[in-house]
Amino acid sequence: MSKTATLGPPVEPAPEIVRQTFRWDMLRGASQGVLESVQQAFALVIAIRVFHASEMLKPFVAAGWGLGLLFGPFIMPLLGRLPLRPSSLAALCWLLTGAALALSAMMPTIQTYVIVVLCAQFLMAQNVPLITQLLSDNYPASQRGKRLAMSNLMLALSGVGAATIFGWLLDANLDYYRIVLLISAAVAWAGAFAFWRIPSSRDAAPRVRNPLEHLELVRKDTIFRQMLIGWMFMGLGNLMMLPLRAEYLANPAYGLQLSNTEISLLLVTYVAVFRILSTFVWGYLFDRFDLIYTRIAVNLSFMAYILIFFHAQEMWQLVIGSLFFGIATGGGGILWQIWVTKVAPPHLVGAYMSIHGGFTGLRSTFAPFLGFGILAWAQPSAAAWTSSALILISSLLFLPLRKKLPS
Repeated sequence: MSKTATLGPPVEPAPEIVRQTFRWDMLRGASQGVLESVQQAFALVIAIRVFHASEMLKPFVAAGWGLGLLFGPFIMPLLGRLPLRPSSLAALCWLLTGAALALSAMMPTIQTYVIVVLCAQFLMAQNVPLITQLLSDNYPASQRGKRLAMSNLMLALSGVGAATIFGWLLDANLDYYRIVLLISAAVAWAGAFAFWRIPSSRDAAPRVRNPLEHLELVRKDTIFRQMLIGWMFMGLGNLMMLPLRAEYLANPAYGLQLSNTEISLLLVTYVAVFRILSTFVWGYLFDRFDLIYTRIAVNLSFMAYILIFFHAQEMWQLVIGSLFFGIATGGGGILWQIWVTKVAPPHLVGAYMSIHGGFTGLRSTFAPFLGFGILAWAQPSAAAWTSSALILISSLLFLPLRKKLPS
């Protein structure tokens, strides 16, 4: 058990608070599914096929989310000073995200498009610690995995719908990319409304007001620090491959020659289906099982996807790789979002998540450049083996912690 996680029993939220949070978090999850389909697939597809982005610019399309998380520990203290509830702060971030997405539809050049898309992802990432704090405050500890699994189900379903519609639009006419981005902007504004309706109080605003206090938490909490190191290796291995999926499928240099619809099926739809099928299993494991063993199981699922997908030359092989990615994403999404609730004291969950998000941002910013850097001199299979080695190292680092954390 983490030393800093022993500051008295948590206070259970009122049933009405749980019900209201769950209702509006379902809409938040549905909105996020659409935005993630743009962030993880279509933003880069548009950059490649509409704007013919250079190899130097492609990593920046995928780096905005990571930059947003990286600067989160510095932005959260500033947001905490605003006279707003956490849910209102989250709504503000998504209002601005929608504005940036709408603006990206009007950009005339690849340079301006990349800048505005990067800003949209940066703003969206600021909600990560706010979401975790809201879920920690408004859900009982024994229900967090199950409740988050339900909103992740909506996320996956909406991702399937968005991938189908967006892929069809781009296949019909590449100029419809503006419609894709404008729809995404409207969805971001709907998600902002959902955030605004989630119950929260001004007292629950981010409590760590000085970025240096975040570093102090890492120094003092040994378990948290060890978890962050293991997560760094795993995240770097996984995140370096995320933008390479679109590159591998969309770039004719690799000989796959897939349509936009086929790409959207592989990048979003098939992944979302198995994310849906696995998400409740992962939620149950998070609530009832050992966190470390669950984390390692997710790691192995990511390794299977990477080794299959990036060695595939046939459609059925790509589908199998995507299915493993869906299973891994179902567990990874839940663990990444709320694992700190098993380590952090309740009043510091948002601060801990901000730190975790900051380190995620560090690797998310660096990882695309690492992946594309390997592609500059080797085949995608070389990047896949490098990624798998990093994930294996992560699993070995997590193992010694299996008896030190609550189940």
